[in-house]
Amino acid sequence: MRVVIIGHTSMLGSRLSKLLQKKGHKVITCGRDISSDIQLDLRSGFTRGIPSGIKADAVYHCAAAFGDDSPEGSRFNDLVNAHSCYWIIEMCMAIDCRHLVYAGSTSSYVDPETYYISSYGFSKARAEDILHWGLSRVGIGFASLRFSQLYDENGECCRHQQWFGRIIAYASSGKLLRMPRSNGTRNFIHVDDAALMMQAALENRVIGCLGLSHPESLTYKDIAAKAFEIFASKGNFIEVPGKTPFRKVYFPDSMESFAKLNCWPSINMNDGINMIKRAGTANKYGPMDVS
Repeated sequence: MRVVIIGHTSMLGSRLSKLLQKKGHKVITCGRDISSDIQLDLRSGFTRGIPSGIKADAVYHCAAAFGDDSPEGSRFNDLVNAHSCYWIIEMCMAIDCRHLVYAGSTSSYVDPETYYISSYGFSKARAEDILHWGLSRVGIGFASLRFSQLYDENGECCRHQQWFGRIIAYASSGKLLRMPRSNGTRNFIHVDDAALMMQAALENRVIGCLGLSHPESLTYKDIAAKAFEIFASKGNFIEVPGKTPFRKVYFPDSMESFAKLNCWPSINMNDGINMIKRAGTANKYGPMDVS
């Protein structure tokens, strides 16, 4: 099978690329890098147009912007995550793609208690709507896997999971971590499991939007306790009442979604932190000064 991976150098895209290549699939790269087979800047479109002669059975979309909720960050998220989908639809049509699998986010769910949604989650939901609308008009299948928080053992996740990165950094270096209390749990899926689910979505020709949260939800306090125990350092952590608490976040029950994929998470948080320790990559985690 020939597949295009948009965001092939991203944390998820690179894992997915290796997984598919091991299974004998031809991976066609798509991104800003000049070495990409298809040069696409999600902010401005195709650098050199869509190369003629490239055909692919499917497209995986693993790229995203992670701006904040400021006016500037919101505009950036909408441009990169949502508006870019019109170029992606154009590409899918040009290369005769029959299916697109999108790496969505549970952030796109409106919290049923607070009605809160971040600009990042809102832009990712808009992307789903645009892709579904545009692809269905030309008979191309579309699936979105709304993942909870993704992490890895090489520290790439720290760009958008700063508190997870900080916990690992403090636990591995034996420092005292002062952290807010938690008003709700967090939910992490290891990137290796996420890559397997992306592959399964195409293999099983999944259509529609699936919410994917790990069966194990933990507070940041729970994660810190595991990390300090696993690294067995002399450091410790305390919850500081004066700090703004971690807010409650909505994560859907995902048992039916895993069944549709015929793929379930195999890595829990204990496993994931031990993978970091064995890899000797804890020095890549941080920052140490998250507010």
